[in-house]
Amino acid sequence: MIIESLNLFYHLSCFRCYVCKMTLGNGTRGTDVRVRDSKLHCQSCYSSEESGLKFSK
Repeated sequence: MIIESLNLFYHLSCFRCYVCKMTLGNGTRGTDVRVRDSKLHCQSCYSSEESGLKFSK
């Protein structure tokens, strides 16, 4: 998977949320992801970190 605008490249198996490890796409179409410090986040985990909540890994 490629996020061209940020020059980030991921194996399909690595295209997962950094926090919860949820798969973020299937490779056949675009998907909604958030990026912080070059790490992928799903919407839920990104929003939780924005509000100050921290998840254990």
